[in-house]
Amino acid sequence: MQTEDDRVVFDQSRTVSWTSTVPFHPRMAKMSGREVLEAIRAGLLAPPPLARVIGFHIVAVGDGQAEFALEPRGDLENLAGALHGGVAASLLDNALGAAVQSLLPAGARSATLNLNVSYLRGLTVRSGTITAQGRVVRLTRSAAFVEGAVTNSQGEVCAQAVATFAVSYPEETSSRLP
Repeated sequence: MQTEDDRVVFDQSRTVSWTSTVPFHPRMAKMSGREVLEAIRAGLLAPPPLARVIGFHIVAVGDGQAEFALEPRGDLENLAGALHGGVAASLLDNALGAAVQSLLPAGARSATLNLNVSYLRGLTVRSGTITAQGRVVRLTRSAAFVEGAVTNSQGEVCAQAVATFAVSYPEETSSRLP
């Protein structure tokens, strides 16, 4: 909204609430990655705060697979009226990371080393529910190779990604890995 002197007036706001994940860390350390993800999905553990900021949630988790969803909002748009590319990238990073985590034992961790996103079709608030699916292509002792896609509500692929994640295991687990 503009005023008489053409200065921008900020007339919309959004409040985000979240809880710290720190109190959950001791419990999560005893759970497999898949158990953690399923507990977050069920509302038994807090999701990462970024999930609340952007507005995505876990839809499904399988062995080496994960699906996340997001309802697009106007506050995620760029100046051209499309969803900012960072929204799709963040959604993919989280879905691909969850796919990796779903295969990890208790105490193991993963971190994104490389995320390469190709944008194929624009996303807007009119795109309907946006989903990101991630799938582990290969898991080694130290890295995971993952691929995924973002689709709109019509099932059209709007972005694709490949990623590499670093993987680390607790000492007692790493000695038993191939």
